[in-house]
Amino acid sequence: MAQADGVVANGTGSAVRSDINGQYAALWSNHSGSTEPSTGKVAYQFWADTNTNILKIRNSGNNGWVSLFTLAGGVDVDAASNFNNDVTFTGSSANAFWDKSDNSLEFGDTATAKFGDSGDLLISCPSTGGVIQTTTGALTIATASLHINNAADSEQCVHTTENSGVEIFFDDTKRIESTSYGAAITGGCIASSYFKVNDNSKFYAGDDEDMWIYHDSTASFVDDRGTGILRLRGNEVRICNLSNETFFAGTENSDSKIYYDDSVKLTTKSDGITISGQLSTSTTANTTVPVEVNDTSNTATHTHRIKFATGGTEVGRIRSSNSATTYDTSGSDRALKKNFEDWEQDVLNLFKNINPQKFHFIQEEDTAEKSKGFIAQEMVDSFPEAYTKEDKEDSKYYFNPSGMVVYLMKAVQELIVKIDAMENV
Repeated sequence: MAQADGVVANGTGSAVRSDINGQYAALWSNHSGSTEPSTGKVAYQFWADTNTNILKIRNSGNNGWVSLFTLAGGVDVDAASNFNNDVTFTGSSANAFWDKSDNSLEFGDTATAKFGDSGDLLISCPSTGGVIQTTTGALTIATASLHINNAADSEQCVHTTENSGVEIFFDDTKRIESTSYGAAITGGCIASSYFKVNDNSKFYAGDDEDMWIYHDSTASFVDDRGTGILRLRGNEVRICNLSNETFFAGTENSDSKIYYDDSVKLTTKSDGITISGQLSTSTTANTTVPVEVNDTSNTATHTHRIKFATGGTEVGRIRSSNSATTYDTSGSDRALKKNFEDWEQDVLNLFKNINPQKFHFIQEEDTAEKSKGFIAQEMVDSFPEAYTKEDKEDSKYYFNPSGMVVYLMKAVQELIVKIDAMENV
């Protein structure tokens, strides 16, 4: 290292030669040293700063130093710089280039542009495709309008507009658009997992939102809000509970079934319906539940309306014609009876114990006209066929007037015998 003041002092030959050699040594070593030259500083003078390992040049005002290069060959400048041709940044396995003819800064395959003190944002291009990656935080693209198009810039993929919506395209055709009320979909919608609508939010169908599907946190609804018909369609339609127990089942071109506790109770047939179990109606006070069987064929012959069967064998029926209804029972058919014997009893005396009454039913108002009838409990011993009691715990007696017909017939026969006897006296 050598530094000098740049001045050759007067002196003898050997002294002058030594001074000149010192000046040359300073020039050849760029005034190298750990501190700047103390004297002889001039504008554009070089100084190899061995403390910072930077080659510096004296500025034009001769009042400071400007960094140029590192002493190891690197570039270290203190002012704006121009590179007037191609520049290559050589890496261990990938290069970056400034290509003057393309006016572009180019990164070779696997080369990465890093941003942030810790390299939080990375932009790279593998052998195929490209990657923009943020290792911490969110990636923000701030712009009034963002267009993502295909590689040829000939088809739209995603478009966003400030204070407006986001549009998503397929094959240059818009399919999804965000709107002020939600989202608009053009075409079909397929969910690989499920489509969810939160409680009290509704799924609408129809131009006028005629059909609603929703759940209100306690129950689920399918509502037809218009004037049309709500249809469930399928070759077979079933309505089940969460345990897959069936409530209703209908099959195309076949029957429909109504269930109770997963057991069929009513089945439609081509000629009517089949009921498994008991058919009953429920009424409230002073009301009636009419049951109408209507035949529009206007036929004169009697038509079976209701059949009664036990073990598959018919035991009774109700028939009607255009003007009358008949009630038939097979209970008198000889084929159903055995162990016959004559019945000998003084039946006329049984009727002496009957006490017909006028009365109000408990559920009637006292102002209503009184009904006429019998007291079933008073007839139990005399006419056992005319009443029923379901079981010992049942406190109610059920009176069956038809059970007295046989007694009436027997009483008439006894009267005829008495009359004949009187007439023959």
